[in-house]
Amino acid sequence: MSGAEGLRGSALIELGQCSLLSFFVLFNPSFRNLLTGDLLLMTTDPPQFSLPHGETLTLRPVAPDDDSFLLSVYDSTRAEELAQAEWQPGQREAFLKWQFDLQRGEYDARFPDAEYYLILIDDKAAGRIWIGQDDRQIRLLDIALLPEFQNHGAGTLLLRWLIDRARASGKPLRHMVFVLNNEAHRFYERLGFVMIEDLGAYKHMEWSEPPAVLTYEGPPATAGGSDLK
Repeated sequence: MSGAEGLRGSALIELGQCSLLSFFVLFNPSFRNLLTGDLLLMTTDPPQFSLPHGETLTLRPVAPDDDSFLLSVYDSTRAEELAQAEWQPGQREAFLKWQFDLQRGEYDARFPDAEYYLILIDDKAAGRIWIGQDDRQIRLLDIALLPEFQNHGAGTLLLRWLIDRARASGKPLRHMVFVLNNEAHRFYERLGFVMIEDLGAYKHMEWSEPPAVLTYEGPPATAGGSDLK
C-alpha cells in the first residue's frame, strides 16, 4: 500500500468519523499574532500557558479515570451530526463508545508514543489534545474543547505551541480538516497551514518552516568607488 493509499484509508479514523450507515449495518440490520504580544509559555511540568483574559491553561497526561469526561468531549464534537438520525434506546451511546475506542486504537497503532493530554482551564476539565510524532512529522491527531471553553484563545495558543515544537524539531506539523468545516480551514490557514492533499472528505493540511531566503547585496565596495559610468 502506498503512503497516499494508507493516508486515505485512515483519514476517517483519524477524525473519529464513521458513517451512520456503517453503524446501522453493524448494529441494526433494519497564536502568537492573536495575542497582543507573544504567547507566554511557562517552562513548568505539566505545561502551562497564560490565556488572553488571564486564565491558566494546563495540559495533564490522560489517566484511566478520565474516560467518562473524554467521551463527553467526543460526544460534543459529534452532537450536531448525530442529531440528524433517529436512534433506538442505547444505540447512540453504543455508537459513540465504539467510535471513541476505534479512534484511540488507531492512534495507538500508528503512533505508539502518542501524547494524550487533558486540557484544563483554571483547573477545570475543558477538552483534550492528542499529538503523534514519527521521523517525518509532528501530527495533531485531535483537539477538542467543550463549547463553554471555546473562543477563549486556547486553540490558537496550543497550535502556536505545536508550531514552535515543529520549528524546533525541523519537522512539519500536519492535521486533517473536514472538508465542510470552512471555519476550521480558515483558522488553520491563518496560522500558516496549507493544504498538501485533497482526500475528498478531508483536507490534509501542513505547517512547515519556510525555506531561508538568501539575498545578494553585490560585491563589497572598493575604496576608489565604482569604475562603471
